[in-house]
Amino acid sequence: MFIRNTPIALVLLSAAISTVHAAEYQPAESLLETKADRSNQLYVSPEFNFDNQRRITLDLMAFDDQGDPLINTLVVIKGRASESRYLDEEPQSYELVSMLRTDDSGAVYREVELADQIDQLQIQVQTVGIENVLHIELIDDDAVYHTFE
Repeated sequence: MFIRNTPIALVLLSAAISTVHAAEYQPAESLLETKADRSNQLYVSPEFNFDNQRRITLDLMAFDDQGDPLINTLVVIKGRASESRYLDEEPQSYELVSMLRTDDSGAVYREVELADQIDQLQIQVQTVGIENVLHIELIDDDAVYHTFE
């Protein structure tokens, strides 16, 4: 049967599609409590959160030794996990998270995403003549505020 592109045919088609429902799926409780032997036996409770990242806000200012804002200056953000996942492994070195530039007032205001395991940041303003490196441990912080001067 051929259906032409008419308003009535489109309404009938959309009504037919809207009556198709996704099957409700809830595994048996015993499957959530037993060890899976194969991948098709894996079940996850609906409340499980797959998110393994977090967002923090960086609110930074940078001034030179005369008190003038450092304009268009590179700011390098690196992060690492303080504890190794393995007992015999050395703590990991800092890895690049983001590279940013200061604005006309010497400010950086940006939200960045970090892996959940990153709990230490190293923030470095690429300049000389001031204290230009900050090492910070993130506890439950969702923002980092600092002025380089």
